[in-house]
Amino acid sequence: MTNPPLLQPNLAAFWQAFLNQAGLPPSTPCADVYAFGSGAAMADELLALVLAGKKKATCGCLRSFELGGLPLPRVGDLCLVLDGRGNPTCVLRTLAVQVLPFEQMTWEICRREGEDETLASWQAGHWRFFTREAEAYGYTFSPSQLVVFEDFELIFPPAPTEDSSPPAMGSFIMGAAESNKMETPMESSPFIFGHRPTNPLVIVISGPSGIGKDAVVGLLRKTNPDTHFVITMNSRPPRPDEVDGRDYFFVSREEFERMIAANELLEHARVYSDYKGIPKSQVREALASGKDVIMRLDVQGAMTIRSLCPDAILVFLTATTKQEWIDRLEARRSDSPEEIAFRVETAKKEYAQMDNFDYIVVNSDKCLDQTIADIQAIIIAEHLKVKQRQVSL
Repeated sequence: MTNPPLLQPNLAAFWQAFLNQAGLPPSTPCADVYAFGSGAAMADELLALVLAGKKKATCGCLRSFELGGLPLPRVGDLCLVLDGRGNPTCVLRTLAVQVLPFEQMTWEICRREGEDETLASWQAGHWRFFTREAEAYGYTFSPSQLVVFEDFELIFPPAPTEDSSPPAMGSFIMGAAESNKMETPMESSPFIFGHRPTNPLVIVISGPSGIGKDAVVGLLRKTNPDTHFVITMNSRPPRPDEVDGRDYFFVSREEFERMIAANELLEHARVYSDYKGIPKSQVREALASGKDVIMRLDVQGAMTIRSLCPDAILVFLTATTKQEWIDRLEARRSDSPEEIAFRVETAKKEYAQMDNFDYIVVNSDKCLDQTIADIQAIIIAEHLKVKQRQVSL
């Protein structure tokens, strides 16, 4: 394998220093030269984790590798890693390569990347990154896209032991100016670095009947496995494709009315001819564990949650056009023309409530991935706020 990137003098000098120290032949190839993440700040942040021995893996979308003509990692590869200014900093060796769909990523896999976050936040952040990357390459990222997950070890400079301090990034840069070296902040520093603890959120996905709430929440379940998804209780019979305990808890009208009388529901409403509601216990237990909570509610239910929990995040789903929405209602084939007409009339009142929502997301036909990306962006932005929402129920 040739090393055209190493024609740059500073890269070639660093590589030769590594080969000399490792006792490897001068012809030993460099499989790849790269910086982590996107942008100088992210590259330096992730590189610092590598040098501290905390980050031991990285990942990328297989489709982007293919379209970008990038070499896929192989076990035993030696790669030169750059800092945010393009200076050579360390050498990594590939230990293992795993390819699997994004939706099948588990925390046992993801935590090796060394970033201090939950699986849900890891997935949300990487979903955003992969989506932007996919747009640049001209394709649409989806949960089924294959992700290349690479485990590596730091072999030059040596990884720090538990009794030693991690090397400063500038310490191993060949030809880098002294001003490029990272300084260790004083212990009594006014600065705040790294991730801050965030409060759990209550996110309500709402909108008129037939707008696609079920489909949206169904895909959010796959991309946010560490989030608690509230299962609504319903007094109507299940539809052919619905499963009790997965889509709804289906109970009799008599049982529902008993729970209302016993004050066991967080909210409930009579929608058309049926009851819908949320048991209190599952929401409070999820919030107490630190998990975000996502609810799928009609507009009436969303307004009830707003009155009970002013800091809940209310997302209103709409369609691209009125006809697109009506086509969806008719395609369900579960309502008579009279019932559809009634739902359209009800929706007029529901759309009048839009100003009481925090966000409006367009759920277009055949663009469900974009709807999910928009909602993920909302959740990420809310967790990054300096002034966090205070949810109490």
